[in-house]
Amino acid sequence: GADGFAELQPLNAATSASMMVIAMGEANILRTAFYVQMPGDSMRIVGNIAMGKVKNGLFDLGKKEYQVGMAKLENSAIKYDIPYAKYSRGLDPNHLNITGLTVEADTLHYFNGRTTVGIPVFAMKEKCGLEINNFHGGVTVDSTNIVLPLLHLQTPSTLLNAKATVQWDALTPGKNGKMEVDVNGKIGHNDVMLIVGDYAKMLKPYYPNVPLTVKGHVSGNMNYVNIRNLDARLGTL
Repeated sequence: GADGFAELQPLNAATSASMMVIAMGEANILRTAFYVQMPGDSMRIVGNIAMGKVKNGLFDLGKKEYQVGMAKLENSAIKYDIPYAKYSRGLDPNHLNITGLTVEADTLHYFNGRTTVGIPVFAMKEKCGLEINNFHGGVTVDSTNIVLPLLHLQTPSTLLNAKATVQWDALTPGKNGKMEVDVNGKIGHNDVMLIVGDYAKMLKPYYPNVPLTVKGHVSGNMNYVNIRNLDARLGTL
């Protein structure tokens, strides 16, 4: 169930719906389950929210500007399934089963096609064995690019820091967009095996049980890649 309060400002008959401002102090969601099935059974999402909270929301329908001071989920679960997709080993993006999901987002703001959000807390476990103990950072997204000023990722065997600016055109062959990525840290052997999925069995005899350590800068797009000061090795730098 959910509880909370919202205030509509201003409240008078002369005000059109397009000029309405919705101010929300706090909304709470407790012990709530949901199920979403897309037409043709093309996608299914099942979720259980143990505790959810949204605070300090302000939604200006006239300006189409929306902001939330804080949004939080604790100890929740979600299943994401593409029924027609075949199953694969390791982390299977078409058949996700996430538990222990704890997420906190702050300074969420959308205006004029641009979204910014800070993520101070993100943790979860996936059925394949992948576990994220700590993920935090900021994200800015608009119609031209995504900016990740600083990301920190920690699992039981991985510790990674990265920052990136990626223009959407950089992901399309033939376009002249550009991406800039800096990365520094180590990726654990077990996480690599989970990510490569069906190729893990083939890779395992040639991949020692040590972390992959990476440090460097990569730029370019789908047409070319420029690697600068990149050091990647099995073991430590």
